[in-house]
Amino acid sequence: MARDWLTGKEETDAARRTRELRESGYTGWIDQDGNAKTEEQVIAENPWAEKFVRHVSSNSKRNRR
Repeated sequence: MARDWLTGKEETDAARRTRELRESGYTGWIDQDGNAKTEEQVIAENPWAEKFVRHVSSNSKRNRR
C-alpha cells in the first residue's frame, strides 16, 4: 500500500480512489469516500449547495474551451 505524501501514513482506500481518479484525468466531483459523483448526485445529496455546484460546473466547462 502506498504512503500518503503529506502525512507519511498508509494511504486510505478513499485517498487511493481519489488519487486514481485525478491521475486518470477525471475533473468532476468526488465524495469523501473517493467515489466519482455526477452534478445531479451532489445536488440531490446537498440541495443547499445547488447554486455553488452549478456555478463551479459552468466555470469549469468554460475553462475547458
